[in-house]
Amino acid sequence: MTPQSGRKEWGVDDEDLFRFVLEHTGTEPTFNLIMSTSYHPPYNVDLESKGFDANTLKSDPLGARLSTEELRVLGHLWYSDKCVGDFVAEGERKLERPVFAITGDHYSRKQYVSARPTHTLYEQLSVPLVIYGPKALQNVSTPATLAGSHLDIVPTLVNLAAPRDFIYHAFGRDLFDESQPHAGYGCNAVIGPNFILKINDPDHVEDLHGQAASDVNGQELALRYRQLHALGWWRAMKGNQWPAKIGGHD
Repeated sequence: MTPQSGRKEWGVDDEDLFRFVLEHTGTEPTFNLIMSTSYHPPYNVDLESKGFDANTLKSDPLGARLSTEELRVLGHLWYSDKCVGDFVAEGERKLERPVFAITGDHYSRKQYVSARPTHTLYEQLSVPLVIYGPKALQNVSTPATLAGSHLDIVPTLVNLAAPRDFIYHAFGRDLFDESQPHAGYGCNAVIGPNFILKINDPDHVEDLHGQAASDVNGQELALRYRQLHALGWWRAMKGNQWPAKIGGHD
């Protein structure tokens, strides 16, 4: 992508990756899946040359507890965030009616125990999702509460881009469709607008602040999770023809 780029096993630095994408995106409609790399080991970006000031983080009471290594890792999070922000700004300037869906491919594996010794299920298991594009979203009403998973991103983007009444098949659903139940079936977890649970402990349901959520049927959600994964397994392994009978029932 560029001979001057910092390289690692994951790929090139984020700013070079995003610059390459913009340089090679024309006027035709495209769908681009872009996996950024800099928020991964070995965390070797020259952060000071990019404008990162660790003293800003250390001035915060929680940040003051962080080790040098933790500050370096979070500095790369700052760098990745800056690069994607610059990419969106430039993409919005260059492209016609772009829409961006920005998410994490998995939840954090770093808990920063020195800064905060306890963590809620929401902090442990959730990933962000930002959908942005003022022109593409100008006629879209955002529901008051949202919850979903990566399965729901493509259906949401299809509905934003496809002609009215376009029909397609998907395991997920449009996040902006308020008629659909808002529950995200992710990696060993289910999340809703005000709850989250692990599949291996469905009776322990928390709200998004870590308190018990007693009005949620975790067993039912765990069953739905397993049914969805079973359908996904069948589609991948057996094809698109469903069996006429399962367990003796039509």
